[in-house]
Amino acid sequence: MWSLGCIIAELHTGFPLFPGENEVDQLACIMEVLGLPPISFLKAAPRRKAFFDAKGAPKSITNSKGKKRRPNSKDLAVMVHSSDTGFLDFLNSCLRWNPEERITPDEALQHAWIQSAKVRKIKPKTNATKTLKDASFQSAAKNKDIGLHTVKAGSVVLFWMFK
Repeated sequence: MWSLGCIIAELHTGFPLFPGENEVDQLACIMEVLGLPPISFLKAAPRRKAFFDAKGAPKSITNSKGKKRRPNSKDLAVMVHSSDTGFLDFLNSCLRWNPEERITPDEALQHAWIQSAKVRKIKPKTNATKTLKDASFQSAAKNKDIGLHTVKAGSVVLFWMFK
């Protein structure tokens, strides 16, 4: 669900939500928007010493452009250029530090922002496009590694992309 939130934000803005240059900078980008991860989350992280000091404070880094990133210094609404409360709530539900606290695929499908989308049939430009789309969803649904919910969540993303 984390990835879904990041992808939807990127589709909306045209830019990655957390454009880190490397894993340390990427984590700093995330903390700019979400703040520091909970201590309980840090204690369970096997590589915490690479990113945080003994007290749980992030190690100070400067990126290649000389920029220092500060936790809680950016607002998600500003980052995604939106004041749509439903959209922002959906993104916030996806972007939680603890995976157990993130919205589930079933909950996402029932979220007010998703439910408010107007369903429109889109005619493919060619039969090949329709056949390819149908075949990919049919094969994904048959794949034991991908449950029906994943396919449905993917359909919502595709619908949203072509809205």
